[in-house]
Amino acid sequence: MDAAKKHTDVKLAVLDMATYFAVFYNLPINMERLVNYLPVRANHLAVAEAVRELILEKKLQRIGDAYGLRGMRYVRVDSRGMAREALLKRARRIGRLIGLLPFVQAVVVVNSVALGNVHDESDIDFLIVTTPGRIFVAKGILWKLSQWLRLLETEERKAGQISLGMFMTTRGVPVERDIMLVNDPHLIYWLLTAEPVYGRKIWSEILQASPYVRTRTPNMVWPRGGKTIDRIGFRWLDSWDDRGYRIHLKHTSQQAHNQQPTSFVRIRPDIINLHAKSKTPGIAESYERLIKHPPYRTYQKRTPRTASDTRDK
Repeated sequence: MDAAKKHTDVKLAVLDMATYFAVFYNLPINMERLVNYLPVRANHLAVAEAVRELILEKKLQRIGDAYGLRGMRYVRVDSRGMAREALLKRARRIGRLIGLLPFVQAVVVVNSVALGNVHDESDIDFLIVTTPGRIFVAKGILWKLSQWLRLLETEERKAGQISLGMFMTTRGVPVERDIMLVNDPHLIYWLLTAEPVYGRKIWSEILQASPYVRTRTPNMVWPRGGKTIDRIGFRWLDSWDDRGYRIHLKHTSQQAHNQQPTSFVRIRPDIINLHAKSKTPGIAESYERLIKHPPYRTYQKRTPRTASDTRDK
């Protein structure tokens, strides 16, 4: 590839990422994330040079140790950082407790707390990774314990409480079909910013095994994988897990909010994913509006990473 074209591609990719983080998170993005999440192969020096030029061209601004769109008003990062650390500290304590339960292999913080886009009423969203064939048994145990300890979020009590809307097994799933819609521009960043508080290596192995993730992160340095965890003993629990699957399937199908066009639901023996309301349309519209922002005028022929780029070819 021509060096000048490659440099331009790096600049465009950096600008795309800064735009996305501005739209969805109202957050600047630091150099480590820029390099690791960049969909274009480039080393640290190439990305740093691209950022420097974009600042000189008044397309980006430096905000502490991170970078954001020039002219974009960001909420104070330091105050949100302190709130995030407080919630993460609580998430780690709860995550270690959950990790003691049977068949739990990893506990991962996702959504706003993982990113740092928090407020006074933020809850803690967990993704729980279990042993294959034990996902519904593990969910049942965890749900009862969380209710007993009053950890689950409710309409009256949400701040700092936990949400258990997603479970998967160590075998992984096709993330582009089962985590979010394939054309959701949020998916790749949602996966990469997830914060494991228990079972970090297990979560890393799941991401590494995903072709969707690996093809979109050419600069990511992945740790060496470990052993794959398969179904363990207690064969008599197989029927329990199967019964839990059928109960969940029936219960979910009868809930009106899961029948809405905006809902995203997956109930299978390898995944439980309950999103009553998908934010995809709003994200995509905001993203499309912002890429017409003045920083993009020089690059109007460029198509940023959006739905068409995340669709399987």
